[in-house]
Amino acid sequence: MKTNFLIILFLLTFKIFSQGLINNSSNLYLTSNSNLILYTNANLINNGTINCASGSNVKFTGPFVDQYIGGLNVVSFYNLYINKAQLLAPPNVDLYLQQDVIVNGTIYMSQGHLNLRNNLVDLGTTGIVSGENYDARIRATDASKTDGAGTGYIRAIRNNPSGNVAGLGLDFTPSVALGNNTVIVRGCNALQGSGTYTGNYSIFRWYRINPGSGTTSPITVNNFYYWGGTGNPELNGHLEANLQMFQRVQYWNGTTNPIYWEPRTTTVTAASDFVNSTTTNNPIMLNYILVTLGSTDRPLPVEFLSFDAKCNGNKNLITWQTASETNNQGYSIEKSHNSIDWEKIGFVNGKGNVNTVSTYSFTDNNPYYSVSYYRLEQIDYDGQTHLSNLISADCKNQPITEDFHAFMNNGQFQIVLQGLQNASYNIIITNSIGQTLYYQTTRLSENKETIDVPTTMAAGLYYISIISENTIISKPFLIK
Repeated sequence: MKTNFLIILFLLTFKIFSQGLINNSSNLYLTSNSNLILYTNANLINNGTINCASGSNVKFTGPFVDQYIGGLNVVSFYNLYINKAQLLAPPNVDLYLQQDVIVNGTIYMSQGHLNLRNNLVDLGTTGIVSGENYDARIRATDASKTDGAGTGYIRAIRNNPSGNVAGLGLDFTPSVALGNNTVIVRGCNALQGSGTYTGNYSIFRWYRINPGSGTTSPITVNNFYYWGGTGNPELNGHLEANLQMFQRVQYWNGTTNPIYWEPRTTTVTAASDFVNSTTTNNPIMLNYILVTLGSTDRPLPVEFLSFDAKCNGNKNLITWQTASETNNQGYSIEKSHNSIDWEKIGFVNGKGNVNTVSTYSFTDNNPYYSVSYYRLEQIDYDGQTHLSNLISADCKNQPITEDFHAFMNNGQFQIVLQGLQNASYNIIITNSIGQTLYYQTTRLSENKETIDVPTTMAAGLYYISIISENTIISKPFLIK
């Protein structure tokens, strides 16, 4: 026969050692101003119901060993105290969670960490955190206490919030009221970079704000706090002096752009372990504000959001987008018929230093048939260059453009001739004074063929002409 008990703790202090408090099926009620103290290795395991009245206190104390809150059912605390003497260096004693908890009053942190692991602390509309410090941090680890390895988070709900809401460590001022029932979440794991920076990760802290109004507005981040100090436990390898705030954004430019991390102008106050910054003033498509810290030497955003080439009649349209640019002089556009031999076909000026999406385009008026390959060479003002990935445009269903491309291939002079199948083409090579050095008539069996030119030419400037029934094309060619 199952029996339920009602246990009431009145105005007294109840201290528990060793095995801890295991509530299997009882209703445990803590009256106002009562104190439940769990000492040293005493844990709280709740498989029944625990009700904590306003003003009641549950205290985890004692040195050396971890304590935990577990069981099948959520505990709703009023005040929760963590005061575990730190006799280890560095401090590494936890009150860790095996179950979600609710705190309607205050989490008082003195010594010892609140380790969320993979669980939630819900502060609701009234709960707050007080006294968090380097020796008493909110963190999320795995069982081996690796910082950032847990996915737990802590959240609060407020009406039109501002300031350091619920003591979560993000002090902000919204440009307009965020609305009732705005949710503020603090996470304790690293977030992954986007695009070409997926190998980079943020510090072990991030904040997400879901406005109750349903629309995002810019906020001024007065203080984004972190724990630096000895060992920089939250920084995940980032140098404190190089910290930079990043915001996850998605913009509308006539089409839906990718979601990516946008770097924000940031001021670091290392002596007090915080940065200040702002979120974007531009409208974003996301219904939340998500910010974290990376660094200038280990950034989170992409360089190229997109890079594409499309057939457009007898021309190819090349487009690309960047999320941000630093010291960017511009882009050299390169084309190839075989993805091995490249020629420069144009240059587009960059925008120097910007933290917003930039869109570029270039038209190739003489694409190869049927496939043209493209890449971008991004050039900094200091002369450094960076190659993009390779893309192609397959235009076999487009009208054929008669054209050619000449190049040297391991000492062999070759011409790639593009034209109409079964048509005849005259190939003429002259020197700078008009002397004909090479003449050949060829009939194309395919729309594009590579022709070896059996002649030896010294370094100098030459002119190549292709003559067909429909067109005459001449181009200079320099042999170095």
